[in-house]
Amino acid sequence: LPVTLPAITAIFDKSLATLMFQLTWKSALVRPLQKCSSQQNPSQFRPISILPALSKCLEQIVHQQFSIYLESNNILSNFQSGFRSNHSTTTALLKIVDDIRLGIDKSQVTILTLFDFSKAFDCVYYPLLLIKLRKDGFSDGSVKWVESYLSGRRQCVRSGEKQSRWKPVTHGVP
Repeated sequence: LPVTLPAITAIFDKSLATLMFQLTWKSALVRPLQKCSSQQNPSQFRPISILPALSKCLEQIVHQQFSIYLESNNILSNFQSGFRSNHSTTTALLKIVDDIRLGIDKSQVTILTLFDFSKAFDCVYYPLLLIKLRKDGFSDGSVKWVESYLSGRRQCVRSGEKQSRWKPVTHGVP
């Protein structure tokens, strides 16, 4: 890796400088992984998207930069626990329990409404995400890079020796 590091760094720098994500990194090979013994129900399979390793490395770099921006500008709610470092379902649960206890101590009626956003990342609508990034103060360059990252994606499913046709991906987070 040390020998190839300058070349990899140059590729990443070019992507960020030109605000373009490599087209060759946008093709996902989806492998259905069986959740349980039933093969009759398609919902019993978990789709695993296999993307080029370098694309995943660049994603991590950009993710770190975006996380720093979100944290330092207090854009995320203090109560958001999902997909944040030093937060977990435990911290979310502690907040809920603390709020309920506080309501009980003050003799207040406490109502808890829960939403199950299962597969929420599969439903992300790209134009709305880009609007949200602009609203949150991300630079035009950052938004343009994300737009390039999301556009032109495609996937196919491979199971054993069989493979589907390539299909465009128009929503959902890669």
